[in-house]
Amino acid sequence: MVNLCRVNVVFLAVCLQLALSFHAKAETLKQRIVLLGDAGYSVLSPLEPSLKLAANIAKEKPEQTKVLFLGDNIYTRGFPVLKKAQESYSEKQLKQISYLKAQLQVAKISGSQSYLLPGNHDWLAKQLDQQAAFIHGYASEHKLKAALVPYKRGKNPLPEIVHLDGISLLFIDSTWWLRKSGKNINKVNEKLDELLGDFNAKYPAHTLLVASHHPIKSIGPHGNLGKLDECIQAITCKHRKVGDIAHPVSQKAFKALKQRLASIDNVIYAAGHDHSLQVFEFDNEGKQQVALVSGSANDNKLSAVGQSDDNIFALSEVGFMVLDVFENKVKLQVHSVEKAQVVFTKTLLVSR
Repeated sequence: MVNLCRVNVVFLAVCLQLALSFHAKAETLKQRIVLLGDAGYSVLSPLEPSLKLAANIAKEKPEQTKVLFLGDNIYTRGFPVLKKAQESYSEKQLKQISYLKAQLQVAKISGSQSYLLPGNHDWLAKQLDQQAAFIHGYASEHKLKAALVPYKRGKNPLPEIVHLDGISLLFIDSTWWLRKSGKNINKVNEKLDELLGDFNAKYPAHTLLVASHHPIKSIGPHGNLGKLDECIQAITCKHRKVGDIAHPVSQKAFKALKQRLASIDNVIYAAGHDHSLQVFEFDNEGKQQVALVSGSANDNKLSAVGQSDDNIFALSEVGFMVLDVFENKVKLQVHSVEKAQVVFTKTLLVSR
């Protein structure tokens, strides 16, 4: 006679093993994205604490990790330019270059890929060619993976996209995009239509991470500390300079971007510019989307935060963010370097 108790035990064991196997598969990390913004005053030696911590996190899974530096890579006027009679860089200029070298140590230490986006301070050099050339040369010399994006020498810095396992990274040079004249908005829109058409056709299940220097949402100074509507209506508002969210060019550009992304299920916007850590969840024409501000890689220019209904976390401290991409969800961790701990976690964009 068959021992029913034994059969039941074996059956339960098999079910448990299958369940654990399924859970392990569902929880397999596809990609890790580290978001560091406004690191342009980072110390090279000893290495800036935020960069050291980010490098150690990236080192855990270097092949699956991508580190995004969200602009303003060199304060205050971008990569230094030699004057006509100048044969070599001055001590001050070498110090400015060291800020960029410090950021490149993350790729050097961890073996992961770093993407550096330009910000408004980088563009104060009037061009990005020298910064891009330095990054390329340093990467080649030290056999590391790093690049300035979006960038093509001699061409407009139109949006670029990189497709990874489970997530696609859409890079926008927002300083070029938000030129005061507004002349570049249509050029960016046309490129976005091309890239997003391909994305929708080939990668419909991917999360889309839109990365730029300027945020589409902020309760920092560039978002008028959460009082954005008042600032938009008041022409004399001091927070209406180009690049601020309230500026008419920014409003036009962001509206066009959000309209193009309203049909995509899983969208995360990531930016810096305001020197704080902020997380937003908001409705975009029926789609719940996420906006992040991770612009406090060092303590040189920390800025205040205000309040808004769609903000779910805000902190004015040195830190950065990490996105872990799984089969059916994205997990966010906000790291405070000052507290030496994770200060906020949330599961984002759970697939249905």
